Amino acid sequence: MKLKICLLLLILGCGSSLVVFSQPVKPQNANQALPPEIIQLRHAIKTANYDPQERNSSLRYQRALLYYVSAKQHVQLNWRKQAVDDAQRGIKLLKMNQTAERAKTDVADAVLTEAQQYADLSVG
Repeated sequence: MKLKICLLLLILGCGSSLVVFSQPVKPQNANQALPPEIIQLRHAIKTANYDPQERNSSLRYQRALLYYVSAKQHVQLNWRKQAVDDAQRGIKLLKMNQTAERAKTDVADAVLTEAQQYADLSVG
């Protein structure tokens, strides 16, 4: 009899635990305050300079957009650490893209300056 009661309590305990843990996570209010990293990522996306014709630049921009959407979803699910991580990844991607674009521009400027100097030498 004691064994049956113990088994019954064990089954009821496991069943109630399954019911509690199988409840879906309810999203939080969409208007709640966003972490500053997500706001910074949104601003970086709006002001980003990328070349849609260049594959790497376009992929970095698209990935940053994906991280922004993912971060907003994590905030709604109240997973702030994951949201901040995604936002920081997106910010780093856009910074890397900006650095690559600046380096490409610097190289082009250097080549143009060198070509002008060569043209000046050949004329003079």
